[in-house]
Amino acid sequence: MTHQVLKHLPGTRIQSMGYNPVRKRLLMMSDASIASFPAKGLRGHGHLTNRSFEWTQFGPKREFEGIAYDGSSKGNLLVNHCPEVLQADRGY
Repeated sequence: MTHQVLKHLPGTRIQSMGYNPVRKRLLMMSDASIASFPAKGLRGHGHLTNRSFEWTQFGPKREFEGIAYDGSSKGNLLVNHCPEVLQADRGY
């Protein structure tokens, strides 16, 4: 549990969270955007700063529903318009 409050979210509602075991980062997904931050920032007295976050904004044609990793830092992204799973061609 963290006692921090996030002032900026990656969209209007968080729809899903994921974890990248290679980069040890948590991801929050909302619509066509992803926010990523180090998982250690939530442990004990961890502290997240603005620089802890990586923000990625995509086009509005697809809505993200979830992400999972297969042991690499390449994600498998579930989208709901024309339901499909997109596989990354490089690590994120």
